[in-house]
Amino acid sequence: MDFKQAIIENAWGGISVDYGMLHLQLATPAAVLIIICIMIFTLNKLLFQPVIRTLDNRKEIITKSASVLFRSKVKLNVSSRIFNKN
Repeated sequence: MDFKQAIIENAWGGISVDYGMLHLQLATPAAVLIIICIMIFTLNKLLFQPVIRTLDNRKEIITKSASVLFRSKVKLNVSSRIFNKN
């Protein structure tokens, strides 16, 4: 038994098929798919959701600041009118 055949026969799980120079293990694509799904889930939970949450919080803060600024402008206009009448 040569080295390549030993690797194919002792591979971890799956069906091993030998095409001469190219050998394929059907467990490998499944493992890669599982790892990719885990990475997508992890990135979503650890990176994308906190970033989106932070952006939403900033929008709320900007909206509150704009409303406070608008109210202060209205108060300033009212107080300047009262001051100008006197």
